[in-house]
Amino acid sequence: MADLTFTQGELEREKIRRAKQKCDEYQTEFSPYKEFGFWNFLQYYAPEFYTDEKIPLRDLSEILRKVTIGELKKVLISFFPRAGKSRTTSMWIAWWLGYDPAGSFMRNCYNDTLAMDMSKAVLDILKSQSYKDVFPEVKLDPHASAKMSWQLDDTGIATYFGAGMNGTITGKGCNRAAIFDDPIKNPEEAMSEAYLEKIDTFIEYALTTRVEIGSDCAEIIIQTRWCDLDPIGRRENDEEWHKFIFPVLNEDGTSICEAMFPAEKAIKIRDRWIANGKKWMYDALYQGIPSDAEFSKLNIKSMKRFSMNDIRGKEPDEVIGWCDYANKGTDNLSAPFCYRYGNRKYIVGVVFSDKDSKELEEPLLEKIIRFKPDELTFESNQGGREFADKFTEKYKYALEALGLEPIVKYATVNKEIRIMLKIGEIKNDCYFLEDNEQDNDYKRFFINLTAYGKYKYGKDDAIDSIAGLLSATSDLYDVEVDYFGEEKDKILDIKQSETVDETETDEDDSEFMCF
Repeated sequence: MADLTFTQGELEREKIRRAKQKCDEYQTEFSPYKEFGFWNFLQYYAPEFYTDEKIPLRDLSEILRKVTIGELKKVLISFFPRAGKSRTTSMWIAWWLGYDPAGSFMRNCYNDTLAMDMSKAVLDILKSQSYKDVFPEVKLDPHASAKMSWQLDDTGIATYFGAGMNGTITGKGCNRAAIFDDPIKNPEEAMSEAYLEKIDTFIEYALTTRVEIGSDCAEIIIQTRWCDLDPIGRRENDEEWHKFIFPVLNEDGTSICEAMFPAEKAIKIRDRWIANGKKWMYDALYQGIPSDAEFSKLNIKSMKRFSMNDIRGKEPDEVIGWCDYANKGTDNLSAPFCYRYGNRKYIVGVVFSDKDSKELEEPLLEKIIRFKPDELTFESNQGGREFADKFTEKYKYALEALGLEPIVKYATVNKEIRIMLKIGEIKNDCYFLEDNEQDNDYKRFFINLTAYGKYKYGKDDAIDSIAGLLSATSDLYDVEVDYFGEEKDKILDIKQSETVDETETDEDDSEFMCF
């Protein structure tokens, strides 16, 4: 009879042998050179999240795998919210390090807080037992393990480092991938050309100075498509870059993935946002369509028209006036007056001119006397308060006789974002005089209004004043712009009248959130 006794040492060696055999099997199954190798690793590591039904995540994993083996070098990715793209990117970095521990990664996003969260996500994976069972040789250097910058044992360079767009990345270099994950925080930043220029300068600086020369380092930008001048928009026509857009809905109205985002839910969100005049927000967040596309549709044929006879003898719910002061020679003073009937806003008259403000005082007073607004607001930005104070003092008796006490208000919301928040309401609920009833100011105003979106600069005096006026009307369709999170790291949160029911699939994925 064979001797089946084993010494303690033999048992330990057998345990190590089997563990090594299992490890080799895992590494073969998850190899970067095997189709769906990274996807196999994802399903091994988090099977409850990376299920077979989530085809878009499988496709994303293949894009990243092809970056790993050099088939793709410059990649642009736009994915709908809460899908798991940032989680998958963190998993990808950890997976690649298992096969190439000498690799170095740079990962930047819109602020340091999110950058730290992303770094911690990768560290948590490396420290997990499931990861160690596959890559037991990967160990962190205890002497270089800061949350924002750390390295593996026995390596001479930072394995991973990152920062926000205002953070510091000097003194470090990457040789495997330079990743820009959510570089834009919210629509307000996306609509600022100055901020977009700042982001692009940061990206080009990082790619020029932080990528190791001769390393053939990959470049990846992952973001919501906000506008044509965002980081993806500036590069999408460059043949060196490969673009991958993952919208929620296909052109036929079916979901890109029912398991991740059911079509019924996506259509419900889309229709609600369209009803509230926020189709541009839906397009940007869920369809990967730049919001600029919505502006280009603002033209004369799309505007609703009316005749004064249509409303003659009908008492409006309220009469609102708004005056946006012209602070530059090329700007126009724009002062529209509105009769509101329920949700409908009729622009009954306007003062619109680039003449000296003193010459426009009497025309403005004439419109005030004619339309007798219940509320008149002067926007105080850029010299508006001085104009308002002088006007109110000069015509105080006339204003008192009308029972009108003008409001002087400073705009706290970026001009572009205010326009975006109101553009749907302008198209759906605003009515403008027929051509034959427009005076000269109204004609100039209407031409300026319908020219918005056709030019890179200017042409926004009329639409800006209408957006301001609408913010002073009934709050039935008002959108509350609120912030949450740490005070110094705010994220824009657009709250609508009814809660948007979103698919919460990835708690670790920091995204633009709509509640």
